[in-house]
Amino acid sequence: MKKIPKRYLLYFGASLVCTVLLLYPYLVKDLLAIEHDTFFHLSRIEGMAMSMKNGEYLPSVYPLKNNGYGYASPLFYSDVLLMPAALLYTFGVSIAFCYKFTVFVFTLISLFMTALYADRVTGNMPAACIALTAFAFANYRITDIYVRGALGEISAMMFLPVLLYGLYAVLYDSDAKGRMFVGAGLAGLVLSHNISFLFGVILTVIFFLLRAPGADPKDIRSLFEGILGAFFATAFFTLPMIEQLFSQRFNLNITGSDLAAYTMKPWQYITNRTVFGYGNNDYARDMIMTVNPGWFLTAAPLLMRKKNTSGQQAAFLRDVRILGYVFLLLPCSLLPWQNMHFASIIQFPWRLVMPAMALLCVPAAIAVTQISGRAVFAAAVSLVLAAEGIWHVTPALTRTFGITSQTPYSALVDGTLIDPYYSAYYVRTKLAGGDYLPLGSPDFREREPVIYTEDGPLDTELRRLSTSILFTLDDAHDFVELPITYYKGYTIWKRDDIAGSYVTLPVIPSSSRLVSIRTAEPGQYMCIYQRTGVQLFARQASILTMVFLYLGKNRYFLKRLGFTFGPKK
Repeated sequence: MKKIPKRYLLYFGASLVCTVLLLYPYLVKDLLAIEHDTFFHLSRIEGMAMSMKNGEYLPSVYPLKNNGYGYASPLFYSDVLLMPAALLYTFGVSIAFCYKFTVFVFTLISLFMTALYADRVTGNMPAACIALTAFAFANYRITDIYVRGALGEISAMMFLPVLLYGLYAVLYDSDAKGRMFVGAGLAGLVLSHNISFLFGVILTVIFFLLRAPGADPKDIRSLFEGILGAFFATAFFTLPMIEQLFSQRFNLNITGSDLAAYTMKPWQYITNRTVFGYGNNDYARDMIMTVNPGWFLTAAPLLMRKKNTSGQQAAFLRDVRILGYVFLLLPCSLLPWQNMHFASIIQFPWRLVMPAMALLCVPAAIAVTQISGRAVFAAAVSLVLAAEGIWHVTPALTRTFGITSQTPYSALVDGTLIDPYYSAYYVRTKLAGGDYLPLGSPDFREREPVIYTEDGPLDTELRRLSTSILFTLDDAHDFVELPITYYKGYTIWKRDDIAGSYVTLPVIPSSSRLVSIRTAEPGQYMCIYQRTGVQLFARQASILTMVFLYLGKNRYFLKRLGFTFGPKK
């Protein structure tokens, strides 16, 4: 067994200290403030926990969400990384603690991976510690945690350093082992946050275009091996998502022509305080949240010189610094975002600051070490960054609207805290912006969750057994609509009393985008969400990929299966 390098223990310790300091409002106060997206992510944890209780560890639909109509957010927004939090919740741990625990772990891993990435590029311990500290206390991260409640982006911050580590190793250092980091980085991003994954893909393409001319074909092959590994390992999520997106039209909550309202005005690049406000820059200054990376990450990389850098390391530092500033300046309101409708998929241009942070943290750290290579100077800079970060997060202690360790999840959705709909036509405390609801869905506030036929509401009992819904029809009908939001994969079975088995009926979406059937005869019925052919194939592909990747690390097993390998170099 290889001995863990002592500097890795130092990096982990520094990451742990920074995580504790960054999240100290979580630790000293029994309150989880409800911010922009907190309700939605709490709902994801609770939904995953309920599915796990029913034996479904990779659910496609949460059948009890949205007043029992069901919601297929796991098909579009992966909840795999929330499994530890969901498992804690099934053991009776409070939903507030589960959320805080998740943010703590994600942050700790993010900082540790940043240190490893910086260490790989620089080979300099002080620089690695400065990089992780700067990444920890960046204003954008603080806003994500304490203002937006953006758990998806908080998760994605674990994997951007992993991806950059892999891109450097493969394309700049000709290290084939880096393909594992490329694959892990891309896979982690797609399982964290779709838009952050898009940024990861853009970065990968840019670095490929920068390095492909004159590159060793082996390096290009290693890069594509990492990309293919990520694709097949996450096929269980990506392919079913694509299948659903092509099955019908969904509400994707894209800002479209309003992109310009979510740009950054010049003054927003230098504001340096935490604001519990909004992302729309049409508000007054004191109501616009802070989305810049902070003064240090904005200015320090400009001080980096070529001193003590050479070869491929210098080329990488040059490229990440340039790209970092490109991503940082792109959200500026001086650019014609009102005409960039093609970019509406990112929703908010200021999201581009997140990859900018990851790109700039290493050049910023290098700049500090070039001023003074003494470890005590690097430690002093880290302490200053940490002190400023504590000042930024301290206002979170003043938040009062939230939940405690004694608050049951039911209080979030039964009106105890807030109207669960609050101006939406669906249960907003579960669905947030209503992404992934089919376009044309009914007003769930007014619709009674009962069966409808061509004659109107039907007085018959709906019985739920785990994820199944059982009902009985006493008469024949030309049209039967169930109180279930339609997603491809729903199946209705009718009991054949003579054969003693069930036969399937074709399911179609009604005009209200609910599950429906036509020409239903009297009898007993069951509706359940079943995996589609694409979902079954994708899950098998991902399982086989993970098995192959594991066995690839253990050549003995592959040899037993008949695979042969060339001589070791």
